[in-house]
Amino acid sequence: MTCYVHGMALRVVIDSNRLQSIDLRAFLRVSSDNFAVLTDYAWIEAYKGNSLVSIQKSMGVLKDFPEQVIVLKSTRAICRIESGPSGMGSAMARKGQEFRHTVTGLLQAEAGDPGAIAQIIAHGESADRQMAKLLTDAFDLPVVFQEMLRTFFTTEEIVHIRAGKPYTPEFVRKVLEVADALAETFYRRHPDRPRLPHRRARFHGFIYRHALAALLYFLRWVREGSPLEKAAKKVRNDIVDLSFATYGTFFNGVMTDDAKVRELQMELRVVLGETPARMPPEYPEAFAKQIEEIVGST
Repeated sequence: MTCYVHGMALRVVIDSNRLQSIDLRAFLRVSSDNFAVLTDYAWIEAYKGNSLVSIQKSMGVLKDFPEQVIVLKSTRAICRIESGPSGMGSAMARKGQEFRHTVTGLLQAEAGDPGAIAQIIAHGESADRQMAKLLTDAFDLPVVFQEMLRTFFTTEEIVHIRAGKPYTPEFVRKVLEVADALAETFYRRHPDRPRLPHRRARFHGFIYRHALAALLYFLRWVREGSPLEKAAKKVRNDIVDLSFATYGTFFNGVMTDDAKVRELQMELRVVLGETPARMPPEYPEAFAKQIEEIVGST
């Protein structure tokens, strides 16, 4: 059944911890215009462990809704997309029947096809390599944060953050200025050296929003008194959380079990709301209306 609520089709980023959830199945069943959005990090985590088993479990719900899955390009490729005020979500998506091909391969592997099994194993090994690289990258983040602490924030501001006081408009402006500097660092460090966007366009790009998410995450560290010298594995997991929160701002939010991801998504949307950034509305309220519409029509 197709059910529009005020003409809204929902596209929601799915955290790996919700891939097997009842809520995901309900979200897709209630309207054929609802779409699950899969990032590369969701795929990487779906292959963890015994790839042949874990990927079948992770895709168990989505296999029943192959036409309602949007597979995104790699984060590396998405960072190269020139940002604009609209269409970023569509530009991030892979074209063609990407997920239907995945379902075909999973069904062939279940039936014992050696080629399909070999392909899943290869994908699992690639996911392990990408996660290992992310672990290497995680060592750099605390160093970057310590430099930010020394360079951009005064002692008075640090005391204000640690006291958990509300952010003033002046402090929000300061946060946006620091996000600019951090985004420039991310652009310079990107292996493909993407071109810096024009000033007003920067709010629409993935790298800028990811930098802002990282900054908000850093401020949470300071506020909670967490040590900056966190273990690299913990930082790596946090980097994955940052990516889900960032991607959610280009779609109708994130479906997740992780309170930290939800809170970061909310903070990110609040701060971006002070900029010209365009963001689709979050899905919970609209989804609730879809449920009410279905129930009311039965």
